[in-house]
Amino acid sequence: MKGVKSKVITSIKVFIEKYGLDFCINEEEATENILDNLIKAFYLQKNNGKIYVIIDEYDCFANELLEFNTNQFKDLISKNRKVRKWYEILKEGTESVVDRIFITGVAPITLNSLTSGFYICPDKTMDRNFNEMLGFTEEELIQLMQDQNISKEKREEILQIMKEKYDGYKFSLKASENMYNSNMCLYFLKEYITYQEIPERLVDMNIASDYSKIGKMLDLCKGENRAEIIEKTVSGEGILIEIVEKFNPAMKFAERELVSMLYYLGYLTISEEKLGRAELKIPNKVMEEIYSEYFMKILDEEAQMEIKEDE
Repeated sequence: MKGVKSKVITSIKVFIEKYGLDFCINEEEATENILDNLIKAFYLQKNNGKIYVIIDEYDCFANELLEFNTNQFKDLISKNRKVRKWYEILKEGTESVVDRIFITGVAPITLNSLTSGFYICPDKTMDRNFNEMLGFTEEELIQLMQDQNISKEKREEILQIMKEKYDGYKFSLKASENMYNSNMCLYFLKEYITYQEIPERLVDMNIASDYSKIGKMLDLCKGENRAEIIEKTVSGEGILIEIVEKFNPAMKFAERELVSMLYYLGYLTISEEKLGRAELKIPNKVMEEIYSEYFMKILDEEAQMEIKEDE
């Protein structure tokens, strides 16, 4: 936490200089107390002044812990209250100077675990109005290619590849349109524009390696049917569940939580609605290629099953 405190102090110094605050940082105080005092000073000195708080990738540090030290992650959310206290102070700040808070991230397991007491933020993850915010529509992809002067014949060829490899994401039960993975599409187009040919490798390795963190997420699952769920998922069989929106801070992480986490991480997506519940499937060929080998290894090692490498 020393590194976090140092960054907070440095950022606050820039803030008080930019906004002309008369504020003295007591570096002996706890990090969250420094933030609390800053908010109070701003309120007293800036009549009717407001602060917008933007937190990008709120779960980044927690996901790093999950990747390298699962036990430390559990200890953090169960005993260490510093992060929770930070969010509680932001909540209190909304009564005075904090006007808007916008938070982005991937794993709701960390949001619900770390921000207990911060109950003022609506979750837009599965809001149908935001479905198209999280990827490219086919129309947008065509427009991108037109802007780059890619011929109609080539656009049709590229779109056919992208539809198989990058399409298929849906983030709401009520959404009407599937989305293309924007990162993968931009990677593909960048390679094509640079070399004027279809790239041989259709997966950005930065994306592929980033998803390796899912392994530690799987380690949290204590359900007896874990291996069966993974096998069904990789085989392309749909899984019908009610997606978990609020993960238990006590770290109850069984089959339903595991499947929901695969959805949040982008390995599974909503294929259709059945009786008010979501059927989740692998969205496209790239996700299938990225995870099949990895999950087959898990099944082989942990479930001690012999896996045939046929289709």
